[in-house]
Amino acid sequence: MNKKNTAAVTLAVILVIVIAVCAWLGFRMKTENDTLKTDAAEQAQTIAALEADKAAQAETIAALESDKATQAETITALESDKATQAETITTMDADKAALTHSIAALVSDSAEQAETISSVYADKSSQSETIATLEADKALQAETITVLQADNAAQAETITTLEADNAAKAETIATQTETIATLEADNAAQAETIATQTETITTLEADKAAQAETITTLEADKAAQAETIATQTETITTLEADKAAQAETIAAQAEAIAKQDATMAAKADNIAANTEALAQQAETIADQAEDLAEKDDTLARYEAVTPVYSLCIGQRGYRSWIRVRVHADKTGCIKDITVEAKEEDEVGRNAVADEAFLNQFVGKYLPIDPDEVDTVAGATETTQAVIDGLARLQLKVN
Repeated sequence: MNKKNTAAVTLAVILVIVIAVCAWLGFRMKTENDTLKTDAAEQAQTIAALEADKAAQAETIAALESDKATQAETITALESDKATQAETITTMDADKAALTHSIAALVSDSAEQAETISSVYADKSSQSETIATLEADKALQAETITVLQADNAAQAETITTLEADNAAKAETIATQTETIATLEADNAAQAETIATQTETITTLEADKAAQAETITTLEADKAAQAETIATQTETITTLEADKAAQAETIAAQAEAIAKQDATMAAKADNIAANTEALAQQAETIADQAEDLAEKDDTLARYEAVTPVYSLCIGQRGYRSWIRVRVHADKTGCIKDITVEAKEEDEVGRNAVADEAFLNQFVGKYLPIDPDEVDTVAGATETTQAVIDGLARLQLKVN
């Protein structure tokens, strides 16, 4: 009976594995299809971004050209200001010379006009201050000219860079011009060839005119045949069209079949691999089932000759009383253990149901030594209650 149950369980496990593998294959194919669609969308976005970058670069070039024109206008204005300042300095120098001449005239008349000389010297002092002021203005204007010249130098570098860019563009245009020239040369050669062919055609036309009379005679006979041929041609054309349509349909079907064959082949390979793995798993499960059956038989024989006693004890846990049930032989050796702790918290319930915790007691003798087993962290009071209960439980056989 155990072997039959084990075989049924094995078949159920294999069926579940096959269903899971099929579901996984379907999900995998859908995922790959979605990935392909996503890649196509990303490529379209990349192309759009490249087009946008191209447009932005074109706008940048146009802006640079506009800046170049603006800088040229600025340089022209600076040159004009420089010329105006030069004229102003020349005028100031002329004024200085005139003042110096007036001072010399006043000094030559100093012997006769002492009082006037004093006044003149006062005027000279005032004029000297004016000259000093003009000199200071001249120095300031010279500094301004230096700054403007520095600005002109910086703008000249910018213009040089722009001219270098224009030179590169000019080279590109020159290359394109050479290409156009080559194409035009090819067109000229083709025109000569066409002229030669035209002459040949003219000669052929002359020959054709000579043959036209003969053709006219033959045309009458040909007309009757043409009607027959036209009818046959229409029929052939219809058949050819049908044949072409059928060929396209067959080609499309062949391509679809080829794709299906490839897909089926891939699926067949996967199924073969999965089937082999399932077969190996089935063999392993079968071996395990045989081992379990042997153990069941051994246990059944043991139980048939060795009486097993069922004992139960209650013990206060973390929140409520828990019930501990064990099966032991007449020597008090524990064969298995179950714990009911329905009123405990979830951590406690999970702890006392854990195989690792319960297996500590199997093979030990009642009453157990509490120091030989461990509690479970997080459920100390609940698991300690199980240990304390088994430490108090004794088997008495008459």
